[in-house]
Amino acid sequence: LDRKQTAVQRQVRRGGLASYEPPTQATLLALSQQLRTRLVFFDVGAHIGLYSAMINTIFRQYGPQVVAFEPTPDTFNLCTRLRDANQLNYIAINQAIGSETGEVSFFLSPKAETSNSMNKDFRPGAESIQVLVTTLDALQSQGLP
Repeated sequence: LDRKQTAVQRQVRRGGLASYEPPTQATLLALSQQLRTRLVFFDVGAHIGLYSAMINTIFRQYGPQVVAFEPTPDTFNLCTRLRDANQLNYIAINQAIGSETGEVSFFLSPKAETSNSMNKDFRPGAESIQVLVTTLDALQSQGLP
């Protein structure tokens, strides 16, 4: 991927992987270590899938079930490219997660693509696109863990 294409890539390029949200990474790794044999990880708002890739790679020997959800089409394409280029084994779904299934307005932040949201007031001035939204219950009934 272009190392400068997204805010996540720019941060990792500047400071290395450890510089990107270190408390979040530490928490995910600590929790994952406790659940090695039955790890199921839902990456909601996965962006380029950094956390999905990390969990899938580090805990590969335990066969984690990783599912990345990214509703923004362009960012979702980067997520699947990252997964495929690194021969990772996780599911990527181009939908938002919500309390009901259907279609919603998804607001694209004018500042950074890491701040997109279903909340229109989160970033004033945001443009919107329509995205599919589903529930974890609906996905579980379709066979996801």
